[in-house]
Amino acid sequence: MKHKIKPILYIAGILLLFATCTRQPHASALLQQTDSLLHHHQPDSALQLLFNIKDETSLPETERMKLVWNKAMAHYQLEMSLLEDSLLYQAIAYYRQHPTDTARLLDTYLLEGMYLRWKEANDEAITVFDKGITLAITRKDTTNMLVLQRKKLEVLYKQSRFLECKAMIEDMLRIAHKLPVKEHYQMVYSLALVSQLGGDTSNIDCPEKGFQLALEAGDTLFAHHILRNHGCMLVGAHRYREAIAQFQRLIRLNPDFLPYAVQLSLAEIYINLGKNDSAFYYLDKAAQSMDKEQKLKKDRIMLSFKSLYYQMQSALNERMGLPYSGQVFRRYCDSITEDLKDKHNTALRQQETRAQLQQRNYELIISRQQMELRIAVVVSLLLGVILALIVLYQQNLKKKERTIRRLSSELQKYSKQLKQYSVNSYVID
Repeated sequence: MKHKIKPILYIAGILLLFATCTRQPHASALLQQTDSLLHHHQPDSALQLLFNIKDETSLPETERMKLVWNKAMAHYQLEMSLLEDSLLYQAIAYYRQHPTDTARLLDTYLLEGMYLRWKEANDEAITVFDKGITLAITRKDTTNMLVLQRKKLEVLYKQSRFLECKAMIEDMLRIAHKLPVKEHYQMVYSLALVSQLGGDTSNIDCPEKGFQLALEAGDTLFAHHILRNHGCMLVGAHRYREAIAQFQRLIRLNPDFLPYAVQLSLAEIYINLGKNDSAFYYLDKAAQSMDKEQKLKKDRIMLSFKSLYYQMQSALNERMGLPYSGQVFRRYCDSITEDLKDKHNTALRQQETRAQLQQRNYELIISRQQMELRIAVVVSLLLGVILALIVLYQQNLKKKERTIRRLSSELQKYSKQLKQYSVNSYVID
């Protein structure tokens, strides 16, 4: 019995070793590392690790869903399209059926909403965000509630539903004491912005409060952003003198903060005030600033600012009786069009290369699986042959043992007979 068990144990051990070698033992460890990287908002590094997992089909369901989820989350953090994450809905359904924690469960509404947003299904996205917000409120998860509300605001803003944005922000500011400092001053500023865009100027002075809150928090860059946009709001409300004061204040605090944008705004003010010389002065300054910016950042497309510049220049030329020419602006637009076409063609080639690499990767995975199957068949045949040889050897061994026992028994019997014969012969003599 003992001889029969040993070969079976050997074969089982070999098969287990083979199965272990053909599996991806590093997948679980890589997925855990990407969890940490995504938590610390390092999506680039996370994607690099995730791309090292080649054969998704060999993973168990838990690891496969985590792989799909982490890839989608990395794309979301990088602000990349989620439309190519074709298995995302499977991962969402999986984590809703197997919620590991509240944050992961709420993130299913975040990713589903963002997927629908990329799909341009904005109303459906808002419905999903609302479900997530309701669940977050139920579970008293303020952090994830704010994330979902912010994403809903982005969709509403994109659809120019400014008064709905205003109502949402007012609701959020009712719990201002619970908001993170950054969220607080951003919402104060946004309230003024969406209110004016919606035709309501009642909150036009709110940015000053947001400016002070941002300064107190040490976020000077956003504080200056608020200051510039407050000036633009005042221009839109025809409060030109106050707008000039705001822009001059910004120039004193940070003369390098979007100088061309500030100069264009000042030119617009002086056009409306009828001060043509001042308007020409700031237009020339803006042109110089934009040229300097484009020399430093060659990929920067400044179409909106250039468009505003040429519009105001044309208005001033008409006012001053000077001839109009749109040739320079047309050439600029043509250069942008050509540049965008080149970038589009480059993107298409990159997409084609990615598709080819993906196809090649699938072929390699299939080849690997076929090779593993062949190896498994060969190993199985070898093990079968070894097992048959072991069985034959054991049978042969047992046969020889029986022969030896039989011969030994006969020998003993013969010896006894011989001994008995010798004794009898001695007695007769």
